[in-house]
Amino acid sequence: GGGREGAQRRLNRALTASSEPRELLERVRGAPGGSLNAINTSTALHRLGCLWREQDEGRGGRAGLRGQEPLLRAAGFARLRARALAQVPEMDPRALASTAWALAAIPEWGRREDGAALLRAVLPRVVADLDGFRGPELSQVLWALASLGHRPPPDVLGALEARLGALAGEGSSAGPLRPGESSIGLWALAKLGGGLRHGGASEALVRCAEGQLVAFSAQELSNLLWGLARAGEYPGTAFLDAAALELQHRAGELSPRNVASLLWSFASLGYDVPPESLRVLEAEVVRHLGRFGPRGLVVILWAFARMGLPPSFLAAAVARCRELEAEGALGIRDLAMASWALVVLGDYSTPGVQAFLEAAWAALCQRPSAEFMPAALSMLYYVWLALDQELPRADRAFPEDLCRAATGSWEDALRSSSISGMQRDVSDTLQRMGFSHDSEALVEDGMFSVDILVDGQAAVIEVDGPHHFTRNTRRPLGPTLLRRRLLSGRGLQVVSVPFYEWDACSGFEAKCSLLARLLTCGLYPKVLESVDL
Repeated sequence: GGGREGAQRRLNRALTASSEPRELLERVRGAPGGSLNAINTSTALHRLGCLWREQDEGRGGRAGLRGQEPLLRAAGFARLRARALAQVPEMDPRALASTAWALAAIPEWGRREDGAALLRAVLPRVVADLDGFRGPELSQVLWALASLGHRPPPDVLGALEARLGALAGEGSSAGPLRPGESSIGLWALAKLGGGLRHGGASEALVRCAEGQLVAFSAQELSNLLWGLARAGEYPGTAFLDAAALELQHRAGELSPRNVASLLWSFASLGYDVPPESLRVLEAEVVRHLGRFGPRGLVVILWAFARMGLPPSFLAAAVARCRELEAEGALGIRDLAMASWALVVLGDYSTPGVQAFLEAAWAALCQRPSAEFMPAALSMLYYVWLALDQELPRADRAFPEDLCRAATGSWEDALRSSSISGMQRDVSDTLQRMGFSHDSEALVEDGMFSVDILVDGQAAVIEVDGPHHFTRNTRRPLGPTLLRRRLLSGRGLQVVSVPFYEWDACSGFEAKCSLLARLLTCGLYPKVLESVDL
């Protein structure tokens, strides 16, 4: 066809056929003014983003893009940028989504002020036409916002989440979201909102994904579970069992990032991975061991430690950590996390563990306290307590400045502890049984605040709520096991009152019977001799 519409269609085909960024921008620069409409502008932006990402991957990541950045100063790019900003009011959902996606696909632009200005112009149009957005367009917008770290106001984020939930819900006229749309949508919402729940989309997304798990790629499964874990949304054991089962069919397909993300997600959710699926993940760790970056390897050790599971590859992982530490590739957070993970696991006989712990401790002690985040200081103090108790050495120093900062972080955590309703109930029951005790009491050396300290006895009662156990098997988590070890090492007998046993008690007599059983399990039966039950 001739005329303006024909020219616009021919330009669109030429833009789509462009094979490298410079060629595309030359076509934009030379296009007649009337042919560069909103559709062609968004097509050019989307194609430019695709080409930019292809060259990013082909040149080894962002470091390989220095030769491309001058393109962002080219005349063709200046024209494209100006047209996009002027044409935002004319764009339909697909064009708006393509424009937002391109900003994130070219972060060197998206994070500049002119890129941020375009995104700010696009977002109100997205909200105004939200009912016209389907899964592909909405997931592109959410991915762009999350990738650029552009967190919109709560009402806007809530509207985006509500629309995604509506698309995922049963009876949606658009049909069910595809795996990539639901996984990216949940990943992006979690990254933008953390644990906040703006529109309650997570339940609908889980239901939507549940019937499609077999169609999820390894990356999509990883994104989905990471989003749930980051948002603190436990999707139910049946769903996680089904996801873990799918992993058994993904052996050999998982990338290093997938493996680290999946293990972090399961551990953060408190899900005890079934043995068959865990073996697949362990085999994938071994397969990729030399390809993990420092943070990925440390996250894997953290995940196994949190779950209280000794990894079969511990010796190899520690050897790799020692190599990275010797190269100076492990930062403060990495060293603190890896050391914390190893003392939680407590397997000091594995070759290399003690040597790494000592090297990491020495490296951490050379850094000033101002460089440590509070979480790293807390982990550091736990490491110090464990090493001092379980691997004592007279020549191991804790520099005064760092010790003071770590101790302060530890003491802040002690002061912030409070008495739960269950703890108060256990205390009241003990009082009626005739046990004299203190709640939230410090042990003799002042290093731990325990739930209940029994008077006259070297014994503590820990009232363990849900966060001390895996959600599906109720196995104690690694940090809880470490705490028990450190208390026992101080000569204290530790009694755990699990929440699920306490909740099952129907009345006072049942609670008395439970406490009597727990307190007489070979710990200190003499205490009960004078108690009338």
